[in-house]
Amino acid sequence: MRLGLVGWCTASGNGGMNTDIATLAPFVTKWLIPEHPNHEIHEPYLSKAKTSVETIISSVHSKPEEIDSFFDGIDGLLYVEHPVFREKHFGHYDIVSDCCRRNLKVFGIPMWEWWPESESWSLNTSALWAVTRYTSSYLKSLSIVLGSRGLHPKWSNNIHGSRWGVNTNDFSFKLRTSIQKVVFVAGNGGYKDRKAGAILLPRLINLASQRKMQVDIFSQRSILDINNLPEGFAVHEKTFPDRSSAYDDGDLFLFPSYWEGLCHGIYEASYSGGIVITTDHPPMNECVPALKIPVTHCLREKLDKPINKAIPCMDSLERLVLSLYGEKCESLSLLAHKWVANERYLPDTLDELYAAFAGEL
Repeated sequence: MRLGLVGWCTASGNGGMNTDIATLAPFVTKWLIPEHPNHEIHEPYLSKAKTSVETIISSVHSKPEEIDSFFDGIDGLLYVEHPVFREKHFGHYDIVSDCCRRNLKVFGIPMWEWWPESESWSLNTSALWAVTRYTSSYLKSLSIVLGSRGLHPKWSNNIHGSRWGVNTNDFSFKLRTSIQKVVFVAGNGGYKDRKAGAILLPRLINLASQRKMQVDIFSQRSILDINNLPEGFAVHEKTFPDRSSAYDDGDLFLFPSYWEGLCHGIYEASYSGGIVITTDHPPMNECVPALKIPVTHCLREKLDKPINKAIPCMDSLERLVLSLYGEKCESLSLLAHKWVANERYLPDTLDELYAAFAGEL
């Protein structure tokens, strides 16, 4: 099986996934990279992957005949979240329709529990790989609902997988022995305040003031307007490519997110030996080991798609942080690292994905 990958090569969650796939999956032989409307620079992702795959960069003005070479020698198309090259963004060109015309299968990796119900590209996707157990259950239920509406997507009975993983080459393990520093990774982009920083930061500032805690905040952009910080409280601006350094110096990592499509940061922090606090809500509650706090309630918010926001209980988080600060954590640190290494090792996941999609050809 030889697949062609289509997707952006940028600083984002699925941009990182595309790079990992292009770098680690031997069955992906080509990568079609449309120019991103907001990001012109493809590095360091392109350099990382270009020794493994043939890469083709196309602009928004590309014509179908200009990307014909991408289809030579591949058996199917693979995309993460959505196929990017489609009519909405690229004039009248729809890469999924082009694949169907060429009798090529189309495979997708949805990021989370959202999935377009009636878009032609989603209906014509042959099979899906679910990145969490929750995503798998959601897609199977959705296929039944769509069938009752008279919609019969090709992927209805072709849902595989229940996990994703970490490219462990990008992160190093450090055994934590006691919890001396608290870290909040405020996010690498995505939807507004997805990491719940607006309700978390006042609590962290208060804790740092009252208990003389060491607290680090990492953010890709200067999105945090914080003045009069207490002693021991620091804010660092980190870009997505160098985010691994956010896990180098810290012990307790807070992810009380409203939602986590794939839990990238949770997996990365755990593999690095960090102790993670997150919410007891899907898919965050699939992460092991992680210390979980309850949510107070859920909200339905309409962004460019409906989003379920699970509001974390800040009182529970504060009590948990206070009880852990200064405590020994060596066994939990080692357990976190081993769980990701054994259960979320990305090459193993890609082997399973290969077997599943090869069976669909």
